[in-house]
Amino acid sequence: MSRTVRAASTIGWSARPGDSYASSGELLGAYGLADELMAKTVRVRDGVPAVTDGPYIEAKEFVSSFFLLDVDSEKRALEIAAECS
Repeated sequence: MSRTVRAASTIGWSARPGDSYASSGELLGAYGLADELMAKTVRVRDGVPAVTDGPYIEAKEFVSSFFLLDVDSEKRALEIAAECS
């Protein structure tokens, strides 16, 4: 199993069509992100970094993972997006 397929399965994509995208070479990577409760903001003032919690998401949706694909056309990208929705 390739590193990319392992990464995809780690974030729950193994039951999806991810394996075929990895074997075709279209799936370059699969990345899981921390949940919104782990968000931090870093601002530098006068050369001193200040880290605060947030920003807190007030949306109904947020990005928890993403897949990096390399495809030949926008049409193919849209086909994959439709299959994964």
